[in-house]
Amino acid sequence: INSLVEEALKTPAQTISRAANVSFEKKNNKLQLVIKYMEDEVQISKQKQALTEKESAIKALEDQIINLEAKIKLLNNENQDLDELLQSNKRESQNLQDTFKVQLAEKVQKIIEIEKEIEQKEPILTNIKKKNEKDQQKILQLANELAKTQSNLNEKSSSIV
Repeated sequence: INSLVEEALKTPAQTISRAANVSFEKKNNKLQLVIKYMEDEVQISKQKQALTEKESAIKALEDQIINLEAKIKLLNNENQDLDELLQSNKRESQNLQDTFKVQLAEKVQKIIEIEKEIEQKEPILTNIKKKNEKDQQKILQLANELAKTQSNLNEKSSSIV
């Protein structure tokens, strides 16, 4: 009988102990779930903050891209203006070269004509020079004769006086 009583007494104690263990495990599980939930919330908060930072960085990069695209557009416009100016300068340079070539050809032609004229007139100039030399010699001769005559006249006029 004692053993049956002991056995009967043991069973409620074990049942209470088991119930207490089950209750403790349930509370422990709930606590672990709450802790897990809080850890997840902290992780989600950190991920949201990181996402916000990444979105801000993306927005800043998008703004930079927009600014760079605007600068590229301006540079392309300036480049186009410079290309047009370069083409205009090339055309003007070509026109000036063409004009210079025409003027040079005209001047070369004039020089050739003047050289031909000089060649044609050179014998005449030579003849004129020779005639001038002869005339100068005659003038010198006449001047000498005049000086002699003047001298003779002076002598005669002094001898008359």
